[in-house]
Amino acid sequence: MAFGMFMAILDIQIVSASLSQIQAGLSASSDEVTWVQTSYLIAEVVMIPLSGFLSRAFSTRALFTISAGGFTLMSFMCAQATTINEMIVWRALQGFIGGGMIPTVFASAFTIFPRSKQPFIAPIIGLVATLAPDRRRIPHRPVLLALALSRESGAGHCRYRRGLAFDRLR
Repeated sequence: MAFGMFMAILDIQIVSASLSQIQAGLSASSDEVTWVQTSYLIAEVVMIPLSGFLSRAFSTRALFTISAGGFTLMSFMCAQATTINEMIVWRALQGFIGGGMIPTVFASAFTIFPRSKQPFIAPIIGLVATLAPDRRRIPHRPVLLALALSRESGAGHCRYRRGLAFDRLR
């Protein structure tokens, strides 16, 4: 789940850094291309408060699964866009659908882990969000921080598997 949140946050940074290439590729003006980013952010801000209601109505698992699948589909549709208007529509849908991923990660973490481990979980999830914009830090810092938290807190050990800093604290 943290990987989905990571991808949603990274996507914002990638598009922000690529606006000039998007502008050139879609023959858009500078005023038009800013709506690619703005539509995503507005739609995401609308979805974040709705995610609590939707997760109670459908379940957190279903909401995250739909959000992750919809985010991936909308990413594909953004890649297929041939006009600036299509890109704006797909980005708005991507932001709205993907906006449910971030809150559900935190909700799941606070549901899965016992109260005694929760003070350690929130910073680790926050670390994933913090590292998404800077790809240079990904290989080593999450592992080092997770190990440091594990040793200092006496919480047990951390395992490194498939690029994630931890599976769970014991």
